[in-house]
Amino acid sequence: MRFSVIIPCYNAATTIERALDSLVKQVYKNWEAICIDDCSKDDTREVIRAYAERHKDSNITLLSNEKNSGPGVSRNRGISMAKGDYLIFLDADDFFDLSALAVINKEIQQTNADIVFYGFNQVFGNSIRKRPMQKRNSVAEYMALVNGNLWGGAWKGSLWNGIEIPAISNAEDIAVIPVLISRSEKIVTLNDSLYNYIYSSSSISSKPRPKVCENFVSSFQYTTEHVNLERFRDEIEFHGIKTIIYGATLNAIKARMKKSDIIELWKVFNDMFSQWIKNKYLVSYPISKRLFVWLAFKRCFVGLRLYTKAQGALLKIIG
Repeated sequence: MRFSVIIPCYNAATTIERALDSLVKQVYKNWEAICIDDCSKDDTREVIRAYAERHKDSNITLLSNEKNSGPGVSRNRGISMAKGDYLIFLDADDFFDLSALAVINKEIQQTNADIVFYGFNQVFGNSIRKRPMQKRNSVAEYMALVNGNLWGGAWKGSLWNGIEIPAISNAEDIAVIPVLISRSEKIVTLNDSLYNYIYSSSSISSKPRPKVCENFVSSFQYTTEHVNLERFRDEIEFHGIKTIIYGATLNAIKARMKKSDIIELWKVFNDMFSQWIKNKYLVSYPISKRLFVWLAFKRCFVGLRLYTKAQGALLKIIG
């Protein structure tokens, strides 16, 4: 088996057929799909069962969690069952380009890469934006600069030996991706946009809750525990800037957390990397995000709140 496609599902009855269609209709056929239902309250399980019955020639497996556990736990169940040489991840409300697996497989045959990254199409309602994946020059650069989504790459199964995705409800992708990259020797990037990501303002990561912020902190702690900081200190520092100073802080402002609580969120990161504002990778960050992290460094909470309001208004317009 070449590919195991892991699909965590929760209340996905209206979208899971489109996701599965994008696999069944693939040009390349040597794959299995493992769907893990996380105690959906709708008909997700029934839809998957009926779909698998209609497509008996396809290799579609349905697993059901005993309790709602989040995407990390669901993906870990899928990974434990996977038979493929490479793992690929698909969210139940997204879908692949129909040539995706063929293109990825061709690259693997030519390079025997540990990780194959590819671009994606970001879909905002009727608007589609191509998001190409930029080629990097080293494992270190990939660790610092790669997008934080497991669905953005094909991952050799051996990279997963001995590790699991942390059991948190958001930021689980960005916790484990630097770990997988640190274990790899050969990484390649395709120019093609092979994945279609459907933006939804109602997604888990869009909900302003203090627990989301805590998960960002847990995510970063997981990364630091599984990566050699002596070898990749600058890269993990920049990863922390994106995870804690931007991600956790942005969500904390949305959740209207107290200033003192937000400063407490920063503590673990600041204790490890007191001079993070001088990180060499910051220059690669978008100007708008550099402004945000600079405001955080200066502890200018008025500016952080104004930034967050402006971002929220923009997302409503494009969403």
